[in-house]
Amino acid sequence: MRALIDTNVALDLLQRREPFVNDAMMLFALAEEGRIDLRLSSDAISTIFYLVAKDAGRASAHKAIELLMDFVTTVPLDDAAILRANASPIDNLEDALVAEAALQAHVDALVTRDTRGFAKADIPVLTPAEAVVLAEAR
Repeated sequence: MRALIDTNVALDLLQRREPFVNDAMMLFALAEEGRIDLRLSSDAISTIFYLVAKDAGRASAHKAIELLMDFVTTVPLDDAAILRANASPIDNLEDALVAEAALQAHVDALVTRDTRGFAKADIPVLTPAEAVVLAEAR
């Protein structure tokens, strides 16, 4: 199974955000076992770095990015993808960029806790818990 994770899923793991960290840990454990292939929009990296640095300092943020890159492959967004996201029916541009990255990566699903924000996405949207169940079943 191939899935693109939303920024919030990565932050749940890296910042150990309760009550979401357990689902994120299970998802990343499946990635470590090779049972799920995780992707991440490249534009999420700077957001993740900023939020981790704000919470735990720059050194921790650098370590968090290194750790994250052990588990995910980033999906770059080119000019055309950005323009498609900008014209998307998804209201939030950040969410539209994530959905566009998911389409570009040809993933099976987009994994997020914000399923409502992706209601207009042209790709299946799963919560981390749902993605874990599907990946374990394969």
